[in-house]
Amino acid sequence: MKLFEADETKAAKRAVMALYRMAIRDVSSALNIRTANCPQSKAREIEGQRQKLESHLKLTQGRMADLGKLFLSFMTPRKPLNEIGRTASLSRIEGIASAFRGNKNRALSFKEYEEASRKVRRRLGILSPAREANETMPKLTPLEDFKICAGRFNGKERRYLKSDLQKINKDFLAPTDKVCALKKKLSSILQVQSSVEKEIPTVWLNNVPEVLSDRLNRLHENASKVLLREDADYPLRTLWSIENGSLSYVFSGGDSLPAKDKAALRRKVCSIVKEPLIQVPPSNIVPPSLHLIQGLAQKLIEWIEEVDEALVPALETIYKELGADKQAWYQTFTGNHVKKILSGVGPEKIANVISGHPIHSTFRKLLSLLGKMQCLAKSAFLSDEEIGQFEGWSEDYFRCMKVILGLLGL
Repeated sequence: MKLFEADETKAAKRAVMALYRMAIRDVSSALNIRTANCPQSKAREIEGQRQKLESHLKLTQGRMADLGKLFLSFMTPRKPLNEIGRTASLSRIEGIASAFRGNKNRALSFKEYEEASRKVRRRLGILSPAREANETMPKLTPLEDFKICAGRFNGKERRYLKSDLQKINKDFLAPTDKVCALKKKLSSILQVQSSVEKEIPTVWLNNVPEVLSDRLNRLHENASKVLLREDADYPLRTLWSIENGSLSYVFSGGDSLPAKDKAALRRKVCSIVKEPLIQVPPSNIVPPSLHLIQGLAQKLIEWIEEVDEALVPALETIYKELGADKQAWYQTFTGNHVKKILSGVGPEKIANVISGHPIHSTFRKLLSLLGKMQCLAKSAFLSDEEIGQFEGWSEDYFRCMKVILGLLGL
């Protein structure tokens, strides 16, 4: 509907007032005519009625401005309640609430007004801007609160958090006494050497392979110390890192990171992103031998495919002959298919694909050793004889690995 301009608004007001004046003049003239044609006794009665009517019309005439505003309000569209703010909507809600309750004789209490306004707004499909009186924020546990805030910390804020926790002696991020003792023990074992050449100081560790070998064999007291390749960098995996993988994930940003950074962080913490439900003693932890062998076999197959990409079709043919299929999405073998590759004539057939390569014999021996170790990965306690066999196979496997790593330049 088109809004009135200023001149049209004034014209509408004048038209309404003219209608009232005409009504008053017509009533007065009609009463004068009746008075002239009536006897004197009746004339006084009619005169009194005329005066009452004129006073009533004069009071009504004093409200003509309100009538004009009412007329304009009908002609001018108003904004819906959901498009105006809380302050502007209060008077309109109060009027609607009063009409809704059907009580115009007394003012509504605040509680009645709030209840009625909610009903009216619900009927009209309007979301109320008023805040609910009993609305409370959800209570979070300290760990949930920390998870929400940790992803928004920068490096400086994390250092401040660490220092503040240390001041109040509540540093839950600090290592335990056992970890501190182990750290001191390892630092005492490491041999630090230094030298200065051409005014450039250099510091290095002399016995890193020995220390790493000792830590990797820590779960078996009588295990042989197998030295790894000296120039390789192997991350130290401890029970402490396993137990605190979830905290490291949350403190580093966790789910708030982009997909690429999140995947890298999950690999770093070995996909331990949830807080452990219970604390399992180290004596009750059984390494997943079957999955370890599966991962080692998959890595060997990837290496042989990287030696020469032209050999991949021949390898795919051998996989089908052995009944082993890769997963369509990940392009890796599951446990049952790895068993088919490592058992029977599988190691020999796969190794024959690279019969002319220097790693042929060593590679075949690696696959055969993994097949033998997989036979012992079963849900049963091993006998002393089986444990001795497993130790011998493990030593042979690491010796062959050193040869493979050297030949492939990895």
